Amino acid sequence: MIEAEIFDRAQEIAQTYSLSSLRSLLSFDKKASTGNRFFACTREGKPAVLKLGGLTTRSLDEIAGNNSAYAKMAQLGLSDYSPLLVAGEDFQILDFLEYDFSDMVRLAEEPVEVYKIVRNHLRNIYFKTMMEDRNTALIFLRKVFGDEPQRRYLEQYLCSNGLIRAVDVELLSSVQARFEKVAPKYVTFTAGGELQPEHLRFSSRQSSQPKIIDPREPLAGNPIIEVAILSELFGLYDFKNAKEGKDIMYGLINELGATMQMTQAQVQCLIALGKIRQGTLSARFRFKENPLQAKEQADKVVKSMEEIINANL
Repeated sequence: MIEAEIFDRAQEIAQTYSLSSLRSLLSFDKKASTGNRFFACTREGKPAVLKLGGLTTRSLDEIAGNNSAYAKMAQLGLSDYSPLLVAGEDFQILDFLEYDFSDMVRLAEEPVEVYKIVRNHLRNIYFKTMMEDRNTALIFLRKVFGDEPQRRYLEQYLCSNGLIRAVDVELLSSVQARFEKVAPKYVTFTAGGELQPEHLRFSSRQSSQPKIIDPREPLAGNPIIEVAILSELFGLYDFKNAKEGKDIMYGLINELGATMQMTQAQVQCLIALGKIRQGTLSARFRFKENPLQAKEQADKVVKSMEEIINANL
């Protein structure tokens, strides 16, 4: 599909699913890195968004992956946490969720209350879907922190740009060798191991029910890692009351660790894995615009790998 055909396809979908007031959402388009296009619309009297792929193969792959993840959320009884209204091979019709987590904190008179809302939201999801499955817990660690993509990211984006040394990349092998002792007995639903503030969206500033957008495999994994990732970003994104927000999220981490029958050393290693993932991605995307901050994030990655290697498990 070429750009000129996108609006025609959007109008076809709108007619089929009784969508009205169709208009392009250029601000959403600019944030999309995969070639998807977004249209605001109205469905059954309520605001909605049409997400349409087809400009690139990657855009269709993303929609297929998201549709699969949303279907699994429904199977787990998490439909209330999903924005999906209608799914198709090249499109999704979604609830219109105007504000993400960052917006809510920025606009809130009491940001701490927003952190508590998100904490409670995540707690509900994790405790509702918690199950004993150590094999899946181990698979999750190997998939998210395996040679693809983690080693590739370290080599291609951090080492090649001089942020870390080749010897630092090799620490990953020693980290991976500790997964047998780090992996807990339990897993829960996760957003795919990369929970970001933009993945938690609200329909209005008064909403107390955020929904998860753009979920991806692997959905069954360790929630402590993604809560740690999210918490690390509060300071990096200059969130108001970032320290209080991090403390609130770490309260959830400690609660999860106790419920999942983990040792404190295991909990600390999973937090460190979250820092590795977040630090790697942050260093990658900040290298050109803020090399000093990128180096700080890369140093955190190395320190976190060393922490796991030296942990008394």
